[in-house]
Amino acid sequence: MAVCLLIASSATAQVNSVSFYNKKTASIFVSEFESYNAASSSNSITVEDRVSKNFAKDFSGITDAVWTKTNSGFHVNFMSNGIQTWAALSKKGICLKSVRYYSEKNLPVAIRTQVKNVYSQFNITSVQEVYSDHTTAYLVTIADAATWKVIRVVNGEMDIWKEYVKG
Repeated sequence: MAVCLLIASSATAQVNSVSFYNKKTASIFVSEFESYNAASSSNSITVEDRVSKNFAKDFSGITDAVWTKTNSGFHVNFMSNGIQTWAALSKKGICLKSVRYYSEKNLPVAIRTQVKNVYSQFNITSVQEVYSDHTTAYLVTIADAATWKVIRVVNGEMDIWKEYVKG
């Protein structure tokens, strides 16, 4: 959970246009996730079979699901094959956007290689995978002895999204 807090607290930028999405996608709904996370324990609900069946088409190995009803559908926080996941779903249970939190071992090889080729002296400490509008962005947190950075990778393009000097 510390990884979630670290990344969620670092992800504050907002995206205002879909055309801007390719370069600035990573934090589209982190604030929505933070609001959901704060309220989820008190608003937990049970969903109908149709919604859960559609949801299960997008995710497997689901455990510990906590559902919250919203005006546009549902938010659900759960584990999927051992990966902490948050998703916003339509009223029919179709995944509209999601955030997955995991370590380097679950990072796709192509993304890991791309980051390591440029930042070979850094260790990958955590990953936040953001899916929205049929695009996936990766926020890869890396660290060395003096700094830590959040590297954003979207559609093969990579840039430094955040950079901090250790105190």
